[in-house]
Amino acid sequence: MAELSQKDRDKIIDALDRVGATKPCPRCGNGSFSLVGGYLNHFIQESLAGC
Repeated sequence: MAELSQKDRDKIIDALDRVGATKPCPRCGNGSFSLVGGYLNHFIQESLAGC
């Protein structure tokens, strides 16, 4: 898993703030979120053929 730099983390947080993604989760109501330090790209489909 690749680690996000603090600069990239700040960019993501700023982008979420700009689009208003600051409200509680509509599903569970949780208002506290964390940005994890890495990312994973997991393929669930081998091909886009026929989509």
